[in-house]
Amino acid sequence: MSGSNTSAVRGTPKLVDGRYRWVACKQGCLPLADGNIRKLSFETNRINLQQKPTMTVIVDAHQHFWNYGTYQTSWMEKPPYAGDPTFASIRRSFGPDDLQPERKAASVSASIIVQAADGPKENDILLKHAALTPWVAGVVGWVPLDKPDEVGRMLEQFSRERKFVGVRHLINVEPDPDWIMRSAVIEGLSVLMDYNLTFDYVGASSSITWANPQLPVAHLSLGRRY
Repeated sequence: MSGSNTSAVRGTPKLVDGRYRWVACKQGCLPLADGNIRKLSFETNRINLQQKPTMTVIVDAHQHFWNYGTYQTSWMEKPPYAGDPTFASIRRSFGPDDLQPERKAASVSASIIVQAADGPKENDILLKHAALTPWVAGVVGWVPLDKPDEVGRMLEQFSRERKFVGVRHLINVEPDPDWIMRSAVIEGLSVLMDYNLTFDYVGASSSITWANPQLPVAHLSLGRRY
């Protein structure tokens, strides 16, 4: 159906020549292919007949894949995590096949996979997962934020990857509690804005937003060290 106003149809059907037709009305006449005239009346402020139905999309915004026993889980063997029984259930490998049944059961449409270790290899592994897994909507990777020039070179490469959406650094295992406030790191963070990327911040302090008020930040873990 076409016309200048397609809000709603109003009229009374009447049997004509063995077929039901809409009776004549004052406006909105549209010809039928067989030469008969169907006359339509439109009412404003009603649902648009051309409007597509909406749906709710659930996205898991923070999820990990890793191979247990490699550099990806080496942080589990360092204080305060080493020997912590809380981590017993995740001391194994996780991949897309492990998440798939849980994702479907929870009606999750898409997932953002996030780096689990600081290192350039992590980007390649996660981007490969993203390329092979249609429901992975994005990758939060890693760059050496304390080396701004290298950050720029790496992000120039990753800017070609449609699913590369952000950066994270495990500042919660850095020996220096003020690492995020170092001048070189702040400069590295500013490069993220040039590429319209977010920074996933592990911690509760708002110091990073004071130093980079324009930087899109995803605050993670509510300050818990895990």
